Order: sequence, then C-alpha cells, then structure tokens
Amino acid sequence: MAGDSSIWAVQTNGDIYHNVGGNWISIPGKANAITVSADGTVYALGQTAAPGGFLIYKYVGGAQVWQNISGAAVDIAAGGGSDLYARQ
Repeated sequence: MAGDSSIWAVQTNGDIYHNVGGNWISIPGKANAITVSADGTVYALGQTAAPGGFLIYKYVGGAQVWQNISGAAVDIAAGGGSDLYARQ
C-alpha cells in the first residue's frame, strides 16, 4: 500500500494496476513484482532477465512511465524513505 493509501498490484500475467479511489487503473509495462516505499516511491521488478535476476524500474509516470535503475534482482522490497532492498 502506498503512502496515500492507494494499492498497487501485479497480476499473474505481469499486468500492473494502481487502485485510486476504488478504481483500478492499468499502468503500462509488465512486472514480476511491485513494491512501494514509505515516501510513495514505486519500484517494479521487470520481466527482462539480466545478470542477478530481472531489471529493476522506478515509476516516474508521464510518457516515460518507468525508469530503469542500476542492478537486477529476483525479489525486491521497499523500506523507509525511498529505500529499496533487492535480493539476487
């Protein structure tokens, strides 16, 4: 759950959704997992394989939607602030 109490979810087929005010909004892209940090930063574990697991992305919205950040992992979890923890 995000800091604004909205919910982010990934379906088994990788589709990404954000529930805002009771309405599910489809977010472009595909992911294996998604996590939201305490400050509301959204991270996704993509479906593109890379050494260490899968590419990691940060949600930036707008036309770009997702920004690749360095590293790869098999699992991710958000912490306080905008902290991201990754397991390879």
